[in-house]
Amino acid sequence: TKLMAYPDALKDLEECLKLDPKFVKAYSRKGVVHFFMKEYHKAMQAYDKGLAIDPDNEECKNGKEQVINKISETSRSGEVDEEQIRHAMADPEIQQILHDPQINMFLKSMQENPKEAQKAMQSDPKLQEAVSKLMAAGIIRTG
Repeated sequence: TKLMAYPDALKDLEECLKLDPKFVKAYSRKGVVHFFMKEYHKAMQAYDKGLAIDPDNEECKNGKEQVINKISETSRSGEVDEEQIRHAMADPEIQQILHDPQINMFLKSMQENPKEAQKAMQSDPKLQEAVSKLMAAGIIRTG
């Protein structure tokens, strides 16, 4: 394979998971590929799927920790990573979240009244999940 041919690697990993959906190493590798593509929300999902199969898998635990640290670092830095934003905006899942009227109302309320928005998010698991994905994708920043 070619060096840094991440889309090809993802295709290979998807094929691998079709053959054996419980192959944890494929999920950890998928997490690594998404991480290097700056698709942190997808890396997190891959590691979570691996950990759902094997909660003690060190590669998935370490990978997830690395993703969480990177999301925090990126969010606090205040710098905008254009490549990360491009990848996120091309992701159908992120597009769907951003086109959800409830999410749009929440994002607007975050700017106008952050404390109320925080309360709303704490009482709505769907909203929490969507906001977490947007933060991981670099769309929402805390810094």
